[in-house]
Amino acid sequence: DYTKSESSFDEKTLELLKRTLFDFFRGIDKNDLGIVSYKECAEVLRKMEIDLNEIELNNLMIIADKNGNGMIEYKEFIPIGAEVLHGLLLK
Repeated sequence: DYTKSESSFDEKTLELLKRTLFDFFRGIDKNDLGIVSYKECAEVLRKMEIDLNEIELNNLMIIADKNGNGMIEYKEFIPIGAEVLHGLLLK
């Protein structure tokens, strides 16, 4: 049976994930503009020891950059950030 405590746990977990992703993005977004460059993303991924070659990194950025403006906005970052967090948790 579905209980209120299970619902509460899921909401807390979701809020923690959102907060973690937001804090992570803010750490990349040094200029506090709500956008980050491909270069900034690449530097962070390398610091996190996520080993991608230039082609893989470029493909990842192209996939993340939904509107094609050459920058990763917060809303574009969320799916990528969630994957990165998931990968880190599996290590």
